[in-house]
Amino acid sequence: MKIRILKLATLVLALLMGVVPVVAQTTHQVEAGLGTLPTAVSAAAAGDIIELITDGGIYYWEDRSSITIDKALTIKAADGLAVKPVVLNNDASQSTPYLFKLADGADLVLKGLDLDGRNLAGTPFSKYILRPNSSPVAEGETYSVKVLDCYLHDSAEKIFRAYAGTHADSVLFENCIIQGVVREVIYLGNGATPVIPTGVLTMRNTTVYNIGREIVYAKGGCDMQVNLENCTFDDIATDGDRRMLRIGDAAVLGTDSLADVHVLDCIFTNQGGYSEAFDINGAATSSFTFSDTFNIGTMDMHNGGTVSDLLAIDPAYADAANADFTLPTDSPLLTSGSDGGFVGDFRWTPQEHIPTTIYVAAGMGTLPEAVSNAGPGDVLELITSGGTYYWEDRSAIGINMELSIVASEGLAEKPIILNNDASQ
Repeated sequence: MKIRILKLATLVLALLMGVVPVVAQTTHQVEAGLGTLPTAVSAAAAGDIIELITDGGIYYWEDRSSITIDKALTIKAADGLAVKPVVLNNDASQSTPYLFKLADGADLVLKGLDLDGRNLAGTPFSKYILRPNSSPVAEGETYSVKVLDCYLHDSAEKIFRAYAGTHADSVLFENCIIQGVVREVIYLGNGATPVIPTGVLTMRNTTVYNIGREIVYAKGGCDMQVNLENCTFDDIATDGDRRMLRIGDAAVLGTDSLADVHVLDCIFTNQGGYSEAFDINGAATSSFTFSDTFNIGTMDMHNGGTVSDLLAIDPAYADAANADFTLPTDSPLLTSGSDGGFVGDFRWTPQEHIPTTIYVAAGMGTLPEAVSNAGPGDVLELITSGGTYYWEDRSAIGINMELSIVASEGLAEKPIILNNDASQ
């Protein structure tokens, strides 16, 4: 009791002096392994940081359907890791597994993580990466989540599922890569009850590809704001009879929703075979502007929303089949944005190559591989004294740019280059 009185007296004195007490924040450094992340979340206090320190390590559990978050918490990769730490659920006993459940009061930040929907066997397993409570909650019971610089992939159903009657302050996906989702990326609601009465859902500077159904499907009434800004969307709605965006389902709701939808500076390419790409039952203030739509269906913007400054050109991605959506250096999309700038995810801005030195050890195929990975002006430095650099899979190494292949200084014997492909 004396301690409590002393703390209260100290607090009152601090407030009278104009000093705001600061809640202690602890950083928990956590190694990869079975159960280490759920244990750290349970031990953390509100405002703490959980730092995953194992380079490319797998953080998994086998004793629960998900990790429940009910406080302010940051889960991030440690600075300087070469490979993102992987978070996955491996509890085979669960019929509805997912990664994170957002309870009332959750204020979660996820940063620099590989959020994997697969189990340890590599099979899509978790239905959702993120979801709040499934039951309607009272007004004022809210959650928020920020997903920053994360790779979200291979969920068995969706990335984010919000149920009817649940309330978000904000949901943000920024600087993320999302791919390999069987159904919708974001699914809001399960009926006519409003899903996020006072909330903002934002996807910014993010790339989404290889998705079975919609990017966002808001089913029923959705009195919220949906923002898609500088995103690249490719190979969407591959499951056939599906749109790319479906905001407000009049068939379920009976009337149009009150969603305020804004799509700006985005690229939408290569939809599945359905004739309509966008069905937006939004407020009259909704807008779809300064975006590129190529090889997709039609637009249906209800209630008089603004549709303007749209392009319909092939972005000519560098290698979409291998998830390289870099634009050509002469692409009109580099200067067609709302501010005269970039359309799509900024990470795909073409970069001028800076010549570098690539060090190559002797062996079969090492030199052809180095040439394939090199850029204009690079120097391939052969570092093995007297080493044999050879290949057995081609008639010759093709060179189509300025390139230098040199021996390292100080080698006792010259490196040897030879072709050993007997089939030629």
